[in-house]
Amino acid sequence: MLFHLYEGTKEQAALEASLSQYKKARTAWTALAEAGKGVYMSDMTLGEWPQLRGHWLDRLPAIDKDIAALTAMLDSAGSKGTSPKVEAAMRIALGRPYRAAIAVKHAAPARFARGNALSLTLSAHADITSAILHYRHVDQVDNYATVAMERQGEGFGASIPAEYTQTEFPLEYYFEVQMADGKTALHPGFTQELTNQPYFVVRSA
Repeated sequence: MLFHLYEGTKEQAALEASLSQYKKARTAWTALAEAGKGVYMSDMTLGEWPQLRGHWLDRLPAIDKDIAALTAMLDSAGSKGTSPKVEAAMRIALGRPYRAAIAVKHAAPARFARGNALSLTLSAHADITSAILHYRHVDQVDNYATVAMERQGEGFGASIPAEYTQTEFPLEYYFEVQMADGKTALHPGFTQELTNQPYFVVRSA
């Protein structure tokens, strides 16, 4: 985010902050990767693409290449003052954001019937202008599908399609809501302690 801020403004302070944060990230990455050395195999599948394999330590050369490129950019960048807008944007990027509590309620169904559409409703305060349902099978191979929810009285409604519920897997889902002030929030989302399950799960009957 800080680097893109520099790309858009060419203000050196954003590039300096970007480089500083990248170096901190490298230190943290190295410590975690070293902790896994000798515990995990040296060649593991790390994602859904064939090239995402190896060990976390294998990423260090690419990280160092990035840091060297940023350093070279910083050495050639002219000295500039920082505008108030960029200062404000940097504070946001370096801060610790939190999601505001939202006035919504949802009663998760106890079960779903395979091959039948699963209707879901979300009651919402008037300050919420729109909602999106995100859902997928409880299967790490699947990405989330989304559907815009329709306004229904004091809330919103949407359905997971019948063809999608024809599965041996449970379903997981969560809601994305847009508020009148432009902010976006998730339900259930994480609590401030980050210890809860941030989505609903429903199993077939």
